[in-house]
Amino acid sequence: MTGYFLDHLPADGIPYWDLEFTAGDEPRDSSAAAIAACGMLEMAPRLPAEEAARYTEKARWLAACLAEHCAVTNPKISNGLLLHGVYAKNSPYNPIPADRGVDECNTWGDYFYMELLTRLAADWHPYW
Repeated sequence: MTGYFLDHLPADGIPYWDLEFTAGDEPRDSSAAAIAACGMLEMAPRLPAEEAARYTEKARWLAACLAEHCAVTNPKISNGLLLHGVYAKNSPYNPIPADRGVDECNTWGDYFYMELLTRLAADWHPYW
């Protein structure tokens, strides 16, 4: 599944809100990138060395992509940490009455972005 996720990322590393999209005018979902990168770092110690190194490098790349394209750099823009998250987007596969939380900060995106940065900066010891 991780390979599928990575294979369907656009060049800038920020996934579309649904991996069905590969180009165009669809919103991106920064929270998905942060969550996936944390997952890669979580599974890396349980993998053979070569595979672990690959996924760790991909997680570092995603962190750099998020910092470059999505991190809030001015508190006047947002009170969140990570721009361009998606909560609920109307589509034929997700028929909700209206879009909600599209192209915004969200709590899970901010959480996993901070977890990602912490995992990359120090030894991560989960508390659960």
